[in-house]
Amino acid sequence: MTAPGSHYFDEEPTTDSSPRVVQLLLPDLQLALTTDRGVFGYDRIDAGTKLLLLRAPAPAPTGN
Repeated sequence: MTAPGSHYFDEEPTTDSSPRVVQLLLPDLQLALTTDRGVFGYDRIDAGTKLLLLRAPAPAPTGN
């Protein structure tokens, strides 16, 4: 059994960095987000995150 790869939160990651840009496309927002190896959803916005962003209430325009 092999050990899992390192993660962004490891003190000394063993996975080489390879940043890439993924597109987040929502009805009211389009963003280009930079991601890197060692994080969940490195190559795309995962379906669960996109669903959460589509269904969650929008943040208040001001305040905390």
